[in-house]
Amino acid sequence: YYTATVFECPTDRRGAQSAVFAGGRYDTLIENRGGRPAPAIGFAMGMERLVELVMLQSNGIEGDPVHAYMIDMTDSPDLSVVISEKLRDRGFNVVEHCGGGKLGNRLKRADQSGAVLALIRGQEESESGVIQLKHLRKSIPQANVPLDEVVDRCVEYLA
Repeated sequence: YYTATVFECPTDRRGAQSAVFAGGRYDTLIENRGGRPAPAIGFAMGMERLVELVMLQSNGIEGDPVHAYMIDMTDSPDLSVVISEKLRDRGFNVVEHCGGGKLGNRLKRADQSGAVLALIRGQEESESGVIQLKHLRKSIPQANVPLDEVVDRCVEYLA
């Protein structure tokens, strides 16, 4: 269904899913479906892929360190956003995970970001009113921390 120009922006940093965005001309698509001729161009972009590439690329650039990486695996991440903002208000740089994936892959991204702490909120944690704190740079046991203590505990860990 493409006509004339077709384009793709691949990367060698993603493995099997190498296209970050792609598209082309669709000059006859609508006409072939019974409509009036309508020359057009279109594209699609994978935002999660783009965010991942930016994070991977920025690892080699000096900048402000990432203190905490928020991983929310619930259907309602509003509380995680509030906690992230409270940490930012205290002067910490917080990355909030965008996109899906298994917990192991999300933790790998947290580690690649250079973050010191991973804050993990899954369904169990949500129901229990806690967030898991995982220190990514020291051998400190992972801990379930009540929501009202999360910011203060992060401050202790990051001091």
